[in-house]
Amino acid sequence: MRYASSICAFILLSSIFSFLIFNTTTFADGDNEVTIPKIFIEGDISAMDSKSDKRKVRFKFEDDTQSFESYAKIKLQGSASLAFEKKSYTVDLYDDNSYKDKKNADFGWGKYNKYTLKANWDDKTNARNIVTANIVASINEKYSHFVSSPNYGETDGFPTEVYVNGDFFGLYTLNIPKSDWMFGMDKKSTQNILFSSDWCEESNMFRNKISFDSTWDFELGDDEGYAVSQLNQAIDFVMHSADDDFKQRVNDYFDLDNLLNYYVMAEFADLVDNVGKNMLVGSYDGKKWFLSLFDLNASWGVNSNQLLDYEEQSGINTNLLFERLHKNFPNELANRYFALRKTILTKENIMDKFYEFESKIPKSSIEKDKAKWGEPMGYGISQIEDYLDTRIPYTDQFFYNLYTVNPEVYVRYETDKNNRQAKVILVTNREDIIVDRRESNDYELTFFENGTYKVSCHDWFENYDETFNIEIDSITEQKQNLGPFILTSIMSIFSCIAVIFTGTKTLGRFW
Repeated sequence: MRYASSICAFILLSSIFSFLIFNTTTFADGDNEVTIPKIFIEGDISAMDSKSDKRKVRFKFEDDTQSFESYAKIKLQGSASLAFEKKSYTVDLYDDNSYKDKKNADFGWGKYNKYTLKANWDDKTNARNIVTANIVASINEKYSHFVSSPNYGETDGFPTEVYVNGDFFGLYTLNIPKSDWMFGMDKKSTQNILFSSDWCEESNMFRNKISFDSTWDFELGDDEGYAVSQLNQAIDFVMHSADDDFKQRVNDYFDLDNLLNYYVMAEFADLVDNVGKNMLVGSYDGKKWFLSLFDLNASWGVNSNQLLDYEEQSGINTNLLFERLHKNFPNELANRYFALRKTILTKENIMDKFYEFESKIPKSSIEKDKAKWGEPMGYGISQIEDYLDTRIPYTDQFFYNLYTVNPEVYVRYETDKNNRQAKVILVTNREDIIVDRRESNDYELTFFENGTYKVSCHDWFENYDETFNIEIDSITEQKQNLGPFILTSIMSIFSCIAVIFTGTKTLGRFW
């Protein structure tokens, strides 16, 4: 009986193991096991030549965590990429063959029924779109934008093999589509609006109002006429407001924080295909608009097979909205850039994300894709590293040159409740100021006894240099409780933090 139980257990474990092997494609890649999900489509998707051509198919997904089958409607996705032989698709999932009951599948972003299968045929790395979007998502997270959406208002995705009628069809990524749930919107709301800009005509560049037959697509909203009218009010403000009015009221029409991030990322990653085209414009209230970068394969110095000039502007200023942002908010743009350069926009962070994504794709999947479709366009990951080596010094200088205010640095003090410890914090009006020569191990300088201390700082290129001699007098005798306040501007590279004071004391002097 004991042996019979052991045999049954062995058979059960073998069945489970075989099930997992069948449901995923796993390859040894160096010392690591690389597992890639698989999608099976049953039906006719041949000779599709327009986005209006919708086909009904059977859909099956399998990876090492789940397996399910459903019905689906599938259509072409993209604009310029429609000319490629290897197509991208939008897939809507359904539970029944009448295609009425939606099938909500969870791939890590919540349960939804609409997704994109992206071919990435113009990107040899298969990673530019998703990795760049995730870098933007990190920026949005840093500034608390789109917090109710799955990936902070950006697409996300993972690599997968696709099979059609049993035959290998290609290496794809399964992505979050441009949709209501990408932004945490309610598609039944008149106030929740989403447009996508499909070209670079005057209206896409905020140089003319949009119309119903324009190069904008109305993606989301309960009333298209209302949505067009509301967006045109914002475009009219961009076109006709005086500079002083633009500076004072731009935040009534657009999220200024969001515009700063869009501009910085477009220039840093050379997003030449997103200065007017591949731009999502949306609103949660029908009045104040945000912009979102979308379809980011043309990035990091490459546009399909074309290598761009790594030391040339992206063209973002050809868009009137960003031309005016550049003219009227140069210091804010520079500050935003250098704040991001200290954290998210470093070469190390960017390359780590690309190599991490690359590690998810088995080499055999790439070879099968080449055998099916031929050599993809574009350049590999080594080109991105070369780009950053040249582009970063260029954009550092570009944004540094935007500053119109001279550096100002001054000292704030904070003490503990017993007045026996003083923190000295250098505050600046410019994010490019660096403190790196000091007699303390932290950018907050802590003193336990009286004395004179030297702190030096300089800007990004060391054109500005200043040394502070800080004299701490008798702490107890000079106590001055000024009440609570929040320090809203605090500087330091690599460890920039906001400090909330419970009380401030003037403890010493500097000169």
